[in-house]
Amino acid sequence: MSPENLTAAFGRVMKGRGDSAVVVAFAAQADVELAVLRADLLSGTWHPGAYGQFRVTDPKPRTISCAPVRDRVVHHALCGMIAPLLERSFTEDCYACRVGKGTHRATQRARELVRRHGWTCKLDIRRYFDSVPHERLLKLLLPLFREVKVRWLIETIIRHPVPGLPPGFGLPIGNLTSQWFANFYLSGLDHYAKEVLKVPGYIRYMDDMVLFADGKAEIWRLHDGVCAWVTQELGLEVKSERTVIAPVTEGLAFLGLRIFRGGWRLQRARLLRTRRKFRLRERQYLAGEISGAQLARCAAAADGGNRWYGFRGILQSSGVLEDERIYQGGRRRGGVGFEPRETGWKLEQHRVELSFGVPEQQLAVEPEQQHWLPPCEHHAVRTRRVPSADARASHKCGDEQAQPRAAGSLTFAGEANAAPGFFLSGTKQE
Repeated sequence: MSPENLTAAFGRVMKGRGDSAVVVAFAAQADVELAVLRADLLSGTWHPGAYGQFRVTDPKPRTISCAPVRDRVVHHALCGMIAPLLERSFTEDCYACRVGKGTHRATQRARELVRRHGWTCKLDIRRYFDSVPHERLLKLLLPLFREVKVRWLIETIIRHPVPGLPPGFGLPIGNLTSQWFANFYLSGLDHYAKEVLKVPGYIRYMDDMVLFADGKAEIWRLHDGVCAWVTQELGLEVKSERTVIAPVTEGLAFLGLRIFRGGWRLQRARLLRTRRKFRLRERQYLAGEISGAQLARCAAAADGGNRWYGFRGILQSSGVLEDERIYQGGRRRGGVGFEPRETGWKLEQHRVELSFGVPEQQLAVEPEQQHWLPPCEHHAVRTRRVPSADARASHKCGDEQAQPRAAGSLTFAGEANAAPGFFLSGTKQE
């Protein structure tokens, strides 16, 4: 625990939390606090402080445990040392809490496997963080390290009691160390599934696992093998009521998306939750509780992740963003505002319109107008019905918003397989 390591760890603790009162108070005497902390660690007298806890209910009830600032510095410093060794135990299909992985890469990989296989099995561990047994975790974790101080520090953090959890079980949600330890505890399942069960396709994001196979009997065999191993080797339980075994044509619900072979869409619960939270931030801005810069950061965080999937117009601002030029999906201009971008909220840039009632083979489409699925996997493929001028006049349908067609109903050969009256959006022109 060198002074440089502790200073760098405190810098990571401050990232995104520089306005927190407890962090500001610690930063005011950072040199003294870090020196005392290092002396305690070297002498072996350091002991974790009491957790502060609060509850969150969205998307589901959870108890978050917040460690003191000096303990968070220790957590970041420790993870900086042990992370390279823990990375060696992970497979390429483990996507949680790892540099270069994350939800975007996980969903991208899931769509690749959905296109390749016919059946999926989605599994979830019951109360995973609250159920991890300390003895089994330490039995797997400690042999990886030879340094006495590191082993003592790991054991001290894991055995520190968490209010509300039984002795000898559970990792507090909120600690950086808990994320690494929980991710490592299931790494053995990754190797068992891929090397022993020979799963054709496998993805794990923390305790959410998805198995892929080509037949119904095969997917059930893999399900039974994984459930038995989790119970016998890890002492955990799979949620049988949340297990979903279905063909890929029904769509895979994973990480807030429903993934089809032809594209993906946001799950309704995630969409409504994003809009509800952002409307709350807008009301806080109008009441003077948060600044325009904070509102802009909230908008960028909520909208930016969804834009990666190809979605636009998710936030449905009440007008505050546009009227006061806080955020318009463009580039930051400096200070509070964002420079507007004319095409910031547009979904389509290239469009092939097909008229109602005209057979597809009679449409004159130039070779250079043929569309192809972009190589970037995160572009969504969508369809919308576009009536011709005559059809709009006869049906008096006007310019009302087009309704989306069921996802997964188009192939990837281009617009030649689209039904009359539909066009592909989110594609690129060669």
